[in-house]
Amino acid sequence: MLGKRLIYLRGNLTQDRVANALGISRARYSHYETGRSEPDTDTLKKMADFFNASTDYLLGISDSPCNTSLNLPLLGSIRAGTPLLTRENFSGSCDVPHYFRADFVFQVTGDGMIAAGILDGDYAVCRDAAAAQNGQIVVVLKDLGTGFSEAELKYYFDNGKTRYLRAANPNIPDIPVEDGYHIAGLMTGLIRRESPGYHVYRDYIHSVSGEDWAEVMEKAESYGITPQQLSTNLDIQWEMAKKMRGKE
Repeated sequence: MLGKRLIYLRGNLTQDRVANALGISRARYSHYETGRSEPDTDTLKKMADFFNASTDYLLGISDSPCNTSLNLPLLGSIRAGTPLLTRENFSGSCDVPHYFRADFVFQVTGDGMIAAGILDGDYAVCRDAAAAQNGQIVVVLKDLGTGFSEAELKYYFDNGKTRYLRAANPNIPDIPVEDGYHIAGLMTGLIRRESPGYHVYRDYIHSVSGEDWAEVMEKAESYGITPQQLSTNLDIQWEMAKKMRGKE
């Protein structure tokens, strides 16, 4: 039960992140999740503090963590030049699981993060932050020049020369952070109210492959052709075409 509860509470955090917070090695923490070993009392209390849950919940004695949810502000129209977590920027509130360790929520628009599984209409749960590490999903604000700023989700990268933002959609080019953007938070979780329909998968294929290739892939799938079979058939066709050209 402890291992299952730890995996559940860890959410999208890495084992390294949790292990560092507990002051133990990742391998040792991994053994707790797999049930290969049991933590001592001191480590168990550290786990409870880190996840904001009771030790009874971790051990399976209770089915309810000490704090089941957080009521966080839901961002609305963001006024340029104001701190992000200003009441006038809120359009309501949202209850989220406590283990996200977040400060605010905002609704995602567009398909910029579709390849990361973040869809239009999802609610991104985020922690207030002004800096990030490579590969993290950040909330960035862009001044629209209308008195308001727009919040977006992007991957953050710093190659030592340039800081840039990358969408999880190959059709959207990278953006230098210096182009009027600034980091306002880090994404810690995701809330989706409805299960994604098939059209989401189709739109994703279109975004990463282009419409023509997406139609080919869907047709192959409908015929029961696996990617390996399609690749083999293409190799055969290519070899036949080379032989025909050689006879001309």
